[in-house]
Amino acid sequence: MVSLLTTSALKYRSNVGAVERYYTIVVMLLMMGAFLNLVIKPGPNLDQEKGMVGMQIAWSSVYLIMFALLLMHCAGFVRVFFRRYAIVLLMALVLTSAMWSAVPGTTFRRGISVICTSFFGVYLALRYSPRDQLRLLTRVCTLAVVGSFIFGVLHVGQSVDQLQGVWIGIFAQKNALGRMMVFSALVFLLESKASDGNKRWAQVGLFSAFVLIYLSKSSTSFVAFFVLMAFYLLSDNLRGSVRRVVLTVFSAFCAIGLGVFWMFHHLGAVTEGLHRDVTLTGRLYIWVLGTVMALQKPWFGYGYSAFWLGPEGPSGKIWKALNWAAPGAHNGLLELWLDLGLVGVGLFVVGFLAYARRAVVIFRSTKTAELIWPFMFFAFLVMVNLTESSLLGGNGLFWVLYVAAAVSVSETFRQRALLQQSAAR
Repeated sequence: MVSLLTTSALKYRSNVGAVERYYTIVVMLLMMGAFLNLVIKPGPNLDQEKGMVGMQIAWSSVYLIMFALLLMHCAGFVRVFFRRYAIVLLMALVLTSAMWSAVPGTTFRRGISVICTSFFGVYLALRYSPRDQLRLLTRVCTLAVVGSFIFGVLHVGQSVDQLQGVWIGIFAQKNALGRMMVFSALVFLLESKASDGNKRWAQVGLFSAFVLIYLSKSSTSFVAFFVLMAFYLLSDNLRGSVRRVVLTVFSAFCAIGLGVFWMFHHLGAVTEGLHRDVTLTGRLYIWVLGTVMALQKPWFGYGYSAFWLGPEGPSGKIWKALNWAAPGAHNGLLELWLDLGLVGVGLFVVGFLAYARRAVVIFRSTKTAELIWPFMFFAFLVMVNLTESSLLGGNGLFWVLYVAAAVSVSETFRQRALLQQSAAR
């Protein structure tokens, strides 16, 4: 099984030149949200009807190059994409939602962006081996860490939140820096475990990412970092017998249940220790009010990117109730529910569970760092979307990596099934 997972990687892959690698690194860095603090200003920065024309031109150029590379090097990429039924149906729903969106032009434009972003995930999976993908991510995260220290020391860039005494690095918000440093920590951790990786440098990167999380003063990122590290350390128990796995999962659920029970009865002390109020800086109110609004259009939502339209849109009711311009739902599934309804949530969950199951099988079959990456990334994605909205987003790195992981694990299983059929004959 291990040899199969290693050697039956996608057949479309070929050698990648230095220029193409630099292109991929730069695009992934921009998809992180890097350097936005150089071009945006505090407060609203976007005309919903027109968008940011300069950014649209830049991203159009990026995707034209990507499709050219796919056509030149990845024959059959369209067929590979359309085999991901859950993702394809979700993309179709995104575009169709323009029919009931209050801003159909915005929904359609951003829907096209999501589809192009999905194809970038296909490009990443078909063009780069799992080991190369982890190397690329290590370089991207290294640039993000180094750049964030430089920006922080020199006080370059400005935050959309205008908060004082916090670091934002090369990002536009402290939570964005914290979230990306948690992600970077995971990448550095896996790179340090790779057989041919630069362990010392990866360990320095891991420590540096933690320092930036601390400097960002993002409490949710701070908690996510330690939870993710603990999950990684305990994940070896999932490689044992079925009995051991069941016992581990049961123990984990019991520990989580007891932890939640304890925190509920000591909520004040917990939030005070995290320097937050009991509403998690207003997130609790957003979740309650967002759920109320989602229930008004439960099945198909308000249309992709058609809910948070400022005081004039559906979000205006939440803004008025909160007396605060909430930027989003601060929960991935709730954001998806508001955009695409329970149908969209169902399509995503069904696909996620299918891909995660395959990632778990691969994880249980090998200890190779790059091959356990999809499993760890799926765990990270669940964790970060408990308090942030980082699921379905155009020009977003997490959606690219989700699609890339989905393609990688699915095509690996498809290759295995074809080999088994050939052997049976």
